[in-house]
Amino acid sequence: MNKASEHSDTAITQRVIREREKAGIKKVEFAERLGLTKSGYTPYETRVGTAYEGTFTVEQLFKIAGVLGVPIEKLLGLPLPADMTEEARWLLNTYDLLPADQRRILILVANALLRQEPLPGQEPPGLSAQGLDGQ
Repeated sequence: MNKASEHSDTAITQRVIREREKAGIKKVEFAERLGLTKSGYTPYETRVGTAYEGTFTVEQLFKIAGVLGVPIEKLLGLPLPADMTEEARWLLNTYDLLPADQRRILILVANALLRQEPLPGQEPPGLSAQGLDGQ
């Protein structure tokens, strides 16, 4: 492995660790969510072993991004898409500031909105206190 790729692998690993810790996920839980044992995951964070052991694959990075709820670009250290709206940037920055439990709530709310499901305490779409569509 050359120095440039070793440096970028280390930077990616550091970003994964930072995002995992920011999300409040312990190593054991993180390993399980990635389909690994703790001892199977440890080399990724400690970077011990052979040149290839402890280096995340592309497939693993996508899975990690999903588990952490962050864009893959963030783990890779790439800029976010230029066409991202100010509102989207604000939402992403706000998400980064939230503690893990509030991040999970925000994700649940977003999923409910995408599926047009009512949030707890809300009436289903198309219903009101008077009946279907106010009739």
